[in-house]
Amino acid sequence: MVTRLVACQTGSKIPRLAALASLSLAGFPAPAQSVSINPGGIVNAASYATVAPLAPGSVAAAFGSFPVGSPTGAMTVPLPTNLGGVSLSFSSGQLAPLFFASADEMNFQVPWEFAGQSQAALAGQTIGIARFAPGIFSINAQGTGQGVIVDANYRVVDSSNPAVAGTTVVLIYATGLGAVTNQPATGAAAPLSPLARTTTMPVVMIGGAAATVQFSGLAPGLVGIYQINVLVPAESASGTDVPVSISMDGVASNTVSMAVSGGVSPNPAPVISSLAPFSAGPGGGSVTLTVAGSGFVPSSAVTFNGQTLSTSFVTGSQLSATVSASDLAAAGDFPVAVVNPSPGGGSSNVASFIVQAGFGMGLDSSIAWSGYARDDRHSGLSLNPSQGLNTIRWSTPVDLAPQYSQGELLIHYGSPLITTANTVIVPVKTGATSGFRVDAHSGSDGRLLWSFNSDYILPPHNWVPEFSPTLTPASRLYIPGAGGTVYYRDAPDSASGPQGQIAFYGLENYQANEPAYSKSVMISTPITSDSNGNIYFGFQVAGITPLPLKSGIARIDSSGQGIWVAASSAANDSTITEVAQNCAPALNESLGVLYIGVSNTSAGYLLALNSSTLQPIAKIRLLDPKTGLAATISDDGTASPAVGPDGDVYYGVLENPLGTNNERGWLLHFDGLLTKSKTPAAFGWDDTPSLVPSFMAPSYTGSSPYLLMTKYNNYADTGGNGQNRIAVLDPDSTETDAVSGVTVMKEVQSILGTTPDGDLPGVKEWCINAAAVDPATDSVLAGSEDGKLYRWDLRTNSFSQVVVLTPGLGEAYTPTLIGPDGTVYAINNATLFAVGQ
Repeated sequence: MVTRLVACQTGSKIPRLAALASLSLAGFPAPAQSVSINPGGIVNAASYATVAPLAPGSVAAAFGSFPVGSPTGAMTVPLPTNLGGVSLSFSSGQLAPLFFASADEMNFQVPWEFAGQSQAALAGQTIGIARFAPGIFSINAQGTGQGVIVDANYRVVDSSNPAVAGTTVVLIYATGLGAVTNQPATGAAAPLSPLARTTTMPVVMIGGAAATVQFSGLAPGLVGIYQINVLVPAESASGTDVPVSISMDGVASNTVSMAVSGGVSPNPAPVISSLAPFSAGPGGGSVTLTVAGSGFVPSSAVTFNGQTLSTSFVTGSQLSATVSASDLAAAGDFPVAVVNPSPGGGSSNVASFIVQAGFGMGLDSSIAWSGYARDDRHSGLSLNPSQGLNTIRWSTPVDLAPQYSQGELLIHYGSPLITTANTVIVPVKTGATSGFRVDAHSGSDGRLLWSFNSDYILPPHNWVPEFSPTLTPASRLYIPGAGGTVYYRDAPDSASGPQGQIAFYGLENYQANEPAYSKSVMISTPITSDSNGNIYFGFQVAGITPLPLKSGIARIDSSGQGIWVAASSAANDSTITEVAQNCAPALNESLGVLYIGVSNTSAGYLLALNSSTLQPIAKIRLLDPKTGLAATISDDGTASPAVGPDGDVYYGVLENPLGTNNERGWLLHFDGLLTKSKTPAAFGWDDTPSLVPSFMAPSYTGSSPYLLMTKYNNYADTGGNGQNRIAVLDPDSTETDAVSGVTVMKEVQSILGTTPDGDLPGVKEWCINAAAVDPATDSVLAGSEDGKLYRWDLRTNSFSQVVVLTPGLGEAYTPTLIGPDGTVYAINNATLFAVGQ
C-alpha cells in the first residue's frame, strides 16, 4: 500500500521526512568537525528509549553539540551523509545517512549493514545493536501520548476521529522492526513493488486486546519508517487514550495512545467512481479489478453480474477484486457494484464492465477525462456512469470576451479535463484576440480551486483554434505556452503544486531568445499524453528562429526531454507546410504508433510515426472517396484521428470539390499501419468519431465488436435537405450512400434532431467535435446548435433526456464529457455547463 506519513513530518525531535521528494541538492565535503554527543544521547527516534539498543535500518536521534549554523533537513533520497557541514561517522568508517541536523540534534538511519553485530561506535559513543528495537512514533515527538496512527483516509485516529472497535483498519507508524524482504540500500527509500515486508510479524495490542495484522513492512517511499496495518479488535477498550503497543519476538515498544469508540457504527453507503480496467476481451485469463470510489470499509464486497467476488480492502476509497476467467468467458456488459453490510451500508451505484473482443487495449486510463475525446485513442468512452440530466448544477465561462461573427461564435474551445478526484480543469480564453488561462473547479459544486495564467500565443488562423491542455496518468497537467513551450503543474487537485516550463527544443534555447521564439513558434493542436506521461503536439513556425525550426510534431518525455520532426520531413513531401490545425495526435500504444494529419493548408496525409522517436513508419494520401481527388483538410475544423480497439484508424476530411457532398465530408478508414484504405463513412464534417461497444445497440446483429458514433449532418445551406442526424455506424459492413452513391459504412441506427432551423428546411445541426459514450446507460451524450444537451438512449433509439443550456446559436463544434461522479459537461455559447441530478 502506498502511504503518506502524516504526523511524522512535524516536530523537532523526529525525522524531517516531508521533503523526501524529487529535488536535487549538490553535496559538499564535510569540513573538520567538533561533534559532541551527550552521554546516553543516542536514542530510538520514535520511542526515545534511553540506554536501549537500536535495530539495523531504524531511525535514531543523537543529542549533543553540533556545529550546524541553522536547522536543515534532507531534501533528497538516498539520504545525504552531510547536512549543514556535519557528518556522523561510525567507527567502521561508514557515514550515517542523515534526515535532519541542528545545533543540538541530529537524526540518522542506523545502517542495514550492522545486522548481526552486537554494538557499534558513533562519534565516541557506544550503542547496542539488536535484531529488534521497536518504537512507535507519537504526535508530541516524545514517544508518549497520541501515536502517529491514522485511518484508511489518512486522518489521525484521535478524539475527533475515533476508530470503531471491530471495524476500523488503522495504520501505525514505527521504526526498529528488523529485517525485511526486498531490503533497500542504507539511506534509500523503501520500494513500492514488491513491498519490503518484515520477516517477523509484530504482535500489536490495542486497548488490551490483540489486533489482526494485515501488513507489516517498510512504508513505501520513506527511509527507515515501518507501517503496520491492523484491524482494531472488537474486544478493545474504548476511550480517547486507549493504549497501543507492539512487540517483535518479545521485544516491546513504547506505549502510545489512540481513540476507540465501542459498539458498532453504521457503515456508509458505498459509491463507485471508476473501474480499472473497465474492459477485457472474452476468453482471456482472470483480471484484477481496482474499484475507486468512497464509503468503502474492510467488510465491503465487490459484486460482478450479481456474484460476490473475492475482495480486498485497500483504503476507504479503493477496493481490489479478482474477476475470474469464467466470468469473462462471454461477451457482454456486466454490472459491477459494491455492497457494504448492515448496519447502514447497502449497495452502491452500478458501473459497467465491458467484455468484448478487441477491448482492454489502452482504454483504461485512470484519469476520468485526460484530454481531447478522453484518452490517447480519442475513444470518447466514459469510465463512469453518467447522472441524469435533471438540472444545471453549475456553470463557468470558457471565454471572457467572446467575439461573435454575424451572430455566430466561430471559436474552438479546448476540451476541459477531469481528474480522478473530480477536479475539473477548464481552458479559458480571457481576451478578445489573445490571453489564456486554466481554471480548476471542484466538480461537486463548481468552486474555483486555483487558476494558472499562460502566455500562450495563437497561431495564424481564421476560426480561433483550440487552447487545449492535457493530464498525464501521474496527474501532471501540461498547458500550452508561448514559443512552443509547455508549462506543467503537479497536484492539480490541490490549491498549489510544483510547476515549471519546458521546451521541446530545449528551455535554455528558448530563454536565450524568448522574443524570437514567442513570435514565431506556436502550439497548434491539443496536447495528447500517453500512458507513460509522454506528451505530443503539433506546432507551427511562422518566422525565422535561432534554431532552424520548421512546423511539425513534437514529443516531450516524462522527464522533460524533447524531440521534434518537421511535418514536411515526416511526410517526405516538401509541399507539406503544417500539422493540420486542431488535429489532436492519437496513439496506438500497443503498436508504438502516433497518428497525426499534415497538410499544405488544403490537402495532405495521415501519418503514422514511431511514438518514441517520431521517425516515419507510414503515410497515406487523404483522398475523396467519390472523386479520387485530394480531400480537403480545413484549419477551421477540429477533426482528429481516432483508433479503434482493433487498431483501425479513422480521420475526418472535407470533400473535393467542396460542396459536392453537401459539405458533409468523409470519415476515412484505414488499417493501423496505413497500408490499406477501408470503407469510409458518410459524415457530418469536423467530428472525431466516438467508440460504441456493439452491445450498446440492441438492434445490431452484425459481428463487429465495436461501432462508431458520429454526426450525420446534411446541411441545407450547402445543398442538403437539413435532416441533421447523429448516427451509429458499423465499420465492417457497407451500404450505398443515398447522397453520393458511394459505398459507405452501414448505418446501424440514427436519430433526427428536434429543433426546426428557422428559414432553412430541416432541423438545427449537431454541435459535436467529440461526444461522450456511456456504456452504463447504453446512451450517448451530445450537444446541438439549438442550445440543448441530449441523452440518446440507444436501447430505445430516443432522446430520453434533454436539458436546455442556452437559446442556441451557430458555433464551432464542442466536446461533451462525463466526470467521475457522473456529472455531464457540455460547452455552449462560450460557457461550460455541469449537468446532473
